[in-house]
Amino acid sequence: MSSIPTFQCPNCGSTVTTNGADKEVQCAYCGSTVIVPEELRNAPQPQPQPMQYSFGQPSQPTQPSEPVFQNMATVGKVAAGTAIGITAMSFILPIILTCVILAAVGGILFYVFSNVNSTIQQTTQAFSTAAAPANLVPTSAPAPTPTLVPTPAIPTPVPFTKTLLKDDFTNPSSGWSRVKNQNYTLEYKNGNYHILIQTDGQIVWSGSQYTNVSVEVDVQETAGPSDGMIGISCRANSNKGWYTFEFDQNGDYGIYKYDSTGNNPEGP
Repeated sequence: MSSIPTFQCPNCGSTVTTNGADKEVQCAYCGSTVIVPEELRNAPQPQPQPMQYSFGQPSQPTQPSEPVFQNMATVGKVAAGTAIGITAMSFILPIILTCVILAAVGGILFYVFSNVNSTIQQTTQAFSTAAAPANLVPTSAPAPTPTLVPTPAIPTPVPFTKTLLKDDFTNPSSGWSRVKNQNYTLEYKNGNYHILIQTDGQIVWSGSQYTNVSVEVDVQETAGPSDGMIGISCRANSNKGWYTFEFDQNGDYGIYKYDSTGNNPEGP
């Protein structure tokens, strides 16, 4: 039983696995593309070469030694070609004449029957129009138009005119928490802010304190179980709890309320 080849990511130091067939793989932790060492790649298999056979030079046809035989062969070919041409014409000519005669007769019959059918249809329509009485259809009163209740318009939210905080995390000294312990890690990495949770059930956040604000953030889960939740928290109080808006990789989302111990007694 062979083991799966692995090596360390040169960017973040995480363990990267390879199947031996790829020259480049993507790190599951930092997302960077790294080159697989040559000693972990599978050796290319030799391609089978096609077999070649040689049968020597083709022999030249033997020519007749006497001019008399050549003349006799030419005369025989001409006579055979003339006989084949006469026989073919004797079969093809009657077939062509028969097809021409059938096409002419068919065209005449089609013309006659088309005129007769058109005359019969015109006569039938004339008698039907003269004999059929006029149908009087009573006109019904128009249905009353239902009264449409106007839908109340949704008020347009008033945009905020002042930006309190905006960060693309390219500056590692912009003020976000930087912590690393056995339970979780908060750090700047590759132009992003990374949150790594190493303990099951651990709740971790990083942010600032503001009042009556509009929040917008781009988040992405790069590794870990599919039931992990990510999002935005607000109104955090160590004695009372906090509220969150969270979603997972399956597309499920909701607004949650937590108590001071981190439990969610009321659900979403």
